[in-house]
Amino acid sequence: MTTPSPGSWVSYDSVADIYERVAVPRFRALAEHLVAAVAPQPGERVLDVGTGTGLAASAAMKMCPRLHVVGVDPSTAMLARVPSSVRRVAGMAPGLPFAPRSFDAAFANLALSHLPDLEGGMADVVRAIRPGGRFGCTVWAEAEPGGPGNDRGRADAIVSDVRAALDLDARVPTDAAPWEEVLKDPRRLEAVLIGGGLADIEIAIHRLTWSLTVDEYLSGSGWGGTGRYLRHAYGALAWERFVQQASAALRRELGERIELVGVAWIGTGRR
Repeated sequence: MTTPSPGSWVSYDSVADIYERVAVPRFRALAEHLVAAVAPQPGERVLDVGTGTGLAASAAMKMCPRLHVVGVDPSTAMLARVPSSVRRVAGMAPGLPFAPRSFDAAFANLALSHLPDLEGGMADVVRAIRPGGRFGCTVWAEAEPGGPGNDRGRADAIVSDVRAALDLDARVPTDAAPWEEVLKDPRRLEAVLIGGGLADIEIAIHRLTWSLTVDEYLSGSGWGGTGRYLRHAYGALAWERFVQQASAALRRELGERIELVGVAWIGTGRR
């Protein structure tokens, strides 16, 4: 597996506020299910890899208040929004600044797909877990086709048509989540977990449903990889023009609310 080229727009620094406002409520249930699957115990040291604004870390503290949680993320703007009850560390796997066997458990909520080196990063996370310790992760599965209760296909097509009409090229030069497609296959996810040094692998499906306003849906487009690239490449004015036209088109075709279905894998294992 190769390492993607870096790009300044790839960072979440510029969208930390949007992410916290829009993505955190949308992904809270998934983070809670992940923490429950790892089942941290009182007094344990837990590592949250790719903590972002601390969603999974906060869920763990709420579920088990006596935990010692460390959240690591390369974005200092995201880390600034992590609750003070969580120890915050700027970093990336591989290259975690922790001694071997430092943690009883670790999790990575929608984070593995962003690692620059998937195999090396996974091995580095496992290195930081004590023997017998647990690891859990979430990754996106293949999207369900559109249909009743799921406007994803129609909404994506409408947004794509607006981008084309405005001559906005959404083919990003660097994939912000280079392993997302790879990890949609549960067999590949299992292989990555085993290759990192984990045993007793379990992979379960998790289905999420959202009912979003058009504005909420487009806000999500703003913090995603394509949105970050378009804002970087074409500027704020072009992005606002796109949002205005996409908003009108979505309301015309779908009404005020957009119903979405998301599907994720929850993978767990033991060192």
